[in-house]
Amino acid sequence: MSQYRDRLDLTPIPSATTGEETGTYGYAIVPVTIQGLIGGEVSGPSRIEKALMDTGATDSAIHPALIRDLALRQLDLGQGPVSALGADVMTEQTKPEPVYHVRLTIADIGEWDPYVNRRDFPERFCRLFRVIIGTDILQACRFRVQRPRRLVHP
Repeated sequence: MSQYRDRLDLTPIPSATTGEETGTYGYAIVPVTIQGLIGGEVSGPSRIEKALMDTGATDSAIHPALIRDLALRQLDLGQGPVSALGADVMTEQTKPEPVYHVRLTIADIGEWDPYVNRRDFPERFCRLFRVIIGTDILQACRFRVQRPRRLVHP
């Protein structure tokens, strides 16, 4: 666990509306290994990426540029769980979000095979992270952050 603690960054992230830093606190950004899955088997290249641990996100998500980099295949409607489609109840106005199946590994913590959504977020955040880890994964973890080893400024 001490190896992992050395890789945890608490990063001030600029406000999505003003572009200014949100204050003296930061967000937990961790390195992850991500790879596509087809039929439950790993497929294509794997990449080490930075991921934002987002306790306010129900589902994990990845940026479209990473989807292209990994050549991920979008699942057909009905292949993933309904919650991963971005709506619990489908209506005529609700268009399902693209869903991808990946293997996500946080070193020294665990490995998961979540269904993830595609999320567009401002390009300035891509320097900091291209993966969002939601509570679909975080609920299986227990973290304790004492004092950040270092702060990374965008």
